[in-house]
Amino acid sequence: MRRHALSAGEDRLPVVAVEHFVPVPGVAPTFLVVSGHTLDGPLEAAVVELFDTVVATLRWTGGTR
Repeated sequence: MRRHALSAGEDRLPVVAVEHFVPVPGVAPTFLVVSGHTLDGPLEAAVVELFDTVVATLRWTGGTR
């Protein structure tokens, strides 16, 4: 997780970025990168937890290359 600011016109918005690197089975060293961003604030922890939970449910289906 990292914090940074995005420019929105003359304003700077504090945001939190979360990135997950999910290994692709059978295609090492290839990764699926899943990223999410939220505004820094009272809902930040809940949004980050939700994002982490969604990524934790990812499953590969079908064959590999």
